[in-house]
Amino acid sequence: MLEQDFAVDSATNLPNMFGLIETETKKIASFEGTAVLFDLVGLCRVNEELGISIGDHCILAAARSLEDSLPDSHSRCYRLGGDEFIALLPDIDRAAAEVFCQEVIAQFSERCSESGLRYSITVLPEQAQSLSTLLRCAFDSVTSDSVTSDSVDPDQAAPKPEQLLERLLNLTGDSIMLIREAQESALTDPMTELPNNRAVEAAFCRYVQQYEATGDPFSVLLIDGDHLKRYNEELGYAEGNRMITRLGRLINAQMREGDLAGRWMFGDEFLVLLKNTPRAKGALMAERIRRVICSHSNTWPIPVSVSIGVAGCPENGTDYAALIKTAEEANKTAKREGKNRVK
Repeated sequence: MLEQDFAVDSATNLPNMFGLIETETKKIASFEGTAVLFDLVGLCRVNEELGISIGDHCILAAARSLEDSLPDSHSRCYRLGGDEFIALLPDIDRAAAEVFCQEVIAQFSERCSESGLRYSITVLPEQAQSLSTLLRCAFDSVTSDSVTSDSVDPDQAAPKPEQLLERLLNLTGDSIMLIREAQESALTDPMTELPNNRAVEAAFCRYVQQYEATGDPFSVLLIDGDHLKRYNEELGYAEGNRMITRLGRLINAQMREGDLAGRWMFGDEFLVLLKNTPRAKGALMAERIRRVICSHSNTWPIPVSVSIGVAGCPENGTDYAALIKTAEEANKTAKREGKNRVK
């Protein structure tokens, strides 16, 4: 499950490069003021010689010093990745930005003695009127006119723009992983860890497209448990949720390669898509699932059964709406005729 905003740096809680892009891309063209790129110097040495925890302390000290020194509520700062930060100071000229930088360095020196800060100032709109150009100018200025705090070795070379961009690429890679995690979370039912109804609907559409392209049939099974109300009333909702999870695992265990089982709209409803499966074969598969559930649930607090409605493409239609309607009506028929059956 995603536990953090991918546009926020988890170590400092500052907006990261994605936050910068999200917030500033449209604003930067009309931005007037200064941008200051800060480089936390010697972080690799600190990590190697003193440990990563001390390095993390230096990063956090830089972040807090930046935040606390911002001249007004319109100014903002971002962590670009690695040991780089950028501050955007609207309506602030170079002289006032220099005062800001000295305040940042003073606060950082009080918080951290293991490293130092390097900074460079870029004036807008003199030098850049787009975010990409701003970053390039800022990175270039680090190598030419950067100023350091007293604790920084003046002989230590400033990072090349290529190195800074490489770090941004690394951040991008990390953020992509978070985006993928967010996507997976958005398509996963948290209780059963099966695909949720949104994911099943998307897969359903792909099955329909595959049929339209190749004529491959498929079957739809709408499975509804018969005993959730009894679980909730006699054993409590927590036990009812455990039953739903067990039911989902049993159904999923019957899937073949290419099939999909997901949690559907309500309670203990599940929707199954059976690839390359005509309706008659889909009904046999549904019967097998029903028998497996009856057999395996004998040891549960209350044994359960399921009612299953079957629809086939193309036998019952060739689009999402028609197939879902057929499966729902078949499931209702199974319930009406006594439950624990396939229709």
